[in-house]
Amino acid sequence: MLNELKKNIMKVCKPDNKSGFTMIELMIAIVIITLGMFAVMSLVVVVIRGNSISDNMTTATILAQNQMEDARRLGYTGLPGPIPAVEDYGSMTAYPEHRRVSTIVVDSPSLGMTTVNVEVFWDSDKHSVALDTIITQ
Repeated sequence: MLNELKKNIMKVCKPDNKSGFTMIELMIAIVIITLGMFAVMSLVVVVIRGNSISDNMTTATILAQNQMEDARRLGYTGLPGPIPAVEDYGSMTAYPEHRRVSTIVVDSPSLGMTTVNVEVFWDSDKHSVALDTIITQ
């Protein structure tokens, strides 16, 4: 039994043992792993860009909604009131990368109604979010 164990150990430890990977196999494996890493990094870039767009869209929607709430709070008789028509880039301290335009049209679409439109832009007006509402008497 001890003799058999020695023979098995000698087979494994022989210097001319041919089991293992060749240099070409290792290089092919490295190329495949590298391509996989590039694919994952490209995906990460796309996800980060998507998160940025989503963040800006959420911020713009909140800014538009806040302006709409101000218009609803003022009501029909308070409009057009102290709602600024245009707040340019940098004028909203906490949101310097956004621009907000509010349009208030009295007696539209008919008498006793006021149409309020708020549009928020970002990225040099390349993207925008718009909200509309009608406030009645």
